Amino acid sequence: MDSKREKKVIQDIFAITSQCLLCGELPTDKQKLVKLFQRVEATEEEIIKLAKDNKLTWLRDIHCHESEKEYNKNMNLSLAHYLTK
Repeated sequence: MDSKREKKVIQDIFAITSQCLLCGELPTDKQKLVKLFQRVEATEEEIIKLAKDNKLTWLRDIHCHESEKEYNKNMNLSLAHYLTK
């Protein structure tokens, strides 16, 4: 994936997941996640790779006890886990 496309995919995923987190409704079911990301111009495998490579950024509560780096890492690992179940 070229860097321009990758940047757009990361931005799109951030927008989608931020809305879900704000509503308290980020699914953990693989099929629901796939449906959630259906308009993102990336394959499921590409999204998993971005998550495994810790390239996705996540909306984080200002009062979160984890550092931003650790939080993003954990969220990326979780997303990759749920998409590969």
